[in-house]
Amino acid sequence: MAFKWSAASSELSCPVCHDTFKDPVLLNCSHSFCKACVRKWWRMKQKRECPVCQTVSSTKSPPRNLVLKNLCEAFLLEVDSGIICSLHHEKLKLYCEDHRTPVCVVCRDSTSHRNHRFTPVDEAAERERNGLQEHLMPLRAKVKLFSEMKATWEKTEGEIKNQSQCTEETIREEFSKLRRFLLQEENARIAALKEEEQLKIQMMKNKIAVLSGQINFMESTLKAIEGGLNDEDTSFLLKVDAITKEVQRPLPDDPEQVTGTLIDVGKHLGNMSFDVWVKMKEIVSYTPVTMNPNTANEDLHFFFQAMEENKIIEDKIRDKIGLY
Repeated sequence: MAFKWSAASSELSCPVCHDTFKDPVLLNCSHSFCKACVRKWWRMKQKRECPVCQTVSSTKSPPRNLVLKNLCEAFLLEVDSGIICSLHHEKLKLYCEDHRTPVCVVCRDSTSHRNHRFTPVDEAAERERNGLQEHLMPLRAKVKLFSEMKATWEKTEGEIKNQSQCTEETIREEFSKLRRFLLQEENARIAALKEEEQLKIQMMKNKIAVLSGQINFMESTLKAIEGGLNDEDTSFLLKVDAITKEVQRPLPDDPEQVTGTLIDVGKHLGNMSFDVWVKMKEIVSYTPVTMNPNTANEDLHFFFQAMEENKIIEDKIRDKIGLY
């Protein structure tokens, strides 16, 4: 409850400065003054006499009037709080209906409020309180509505995060499955390429080995003929029959150009993307109607969610046992 001021404002005014006491001191004659005012007075008079009764003080440092100081501070607090009129230091007991502000009895008689309508402050306050009470119920209802909507939106924010996380996991799982399929398809095609490479390289090695043997045989015969031709006549005649017999041996047939020895690049690269896409269709499915979990019935949503989870588990099992 606010402090009810009862002392007259004149009793709280310094007789020297005529303002509310500031740090009041008490002289021997029982008169009080602001500490700064009485010191200034003494300097001007050049003696320590009371500004009211001229009684000379026996001390240069009169004691502080703490009771009066506390009263002045309480009074100033009421002035600052609006309970006391800041112009006339009187209690604000009336309410000016024209200016819509509390006033004191002195303000009522002033020219600024002439011919105005006045109401006691308690009646005006009660009337204004009743007027504000009418706004409380719709305001409380509005606050409740907004609070409920805020809670709903906060819940929606959490659901958005959960949906995003679950959808991201599904996307990553689907692309991981596609990447596994593509990697397996890539490895299979490279393995087929390497197998053809080894087969054809081995075939060429075999053909090269046969040709090497035939070349060695003909080079040996050629060396024997050339050596005999260079011998002396007697030595040559001694070897001529053997050389002639060697020359008369049938030569190997001319080698034929082998076809189909190179890698069948067309088989490995021709329509490769299309063929892979055709195979990929076997592991993916097209759903012309997609359930929107935001609008579907909650039970239907949980049913499809369970089916999706079972499909993910089946895909993982298939992947582990190598069915893809």
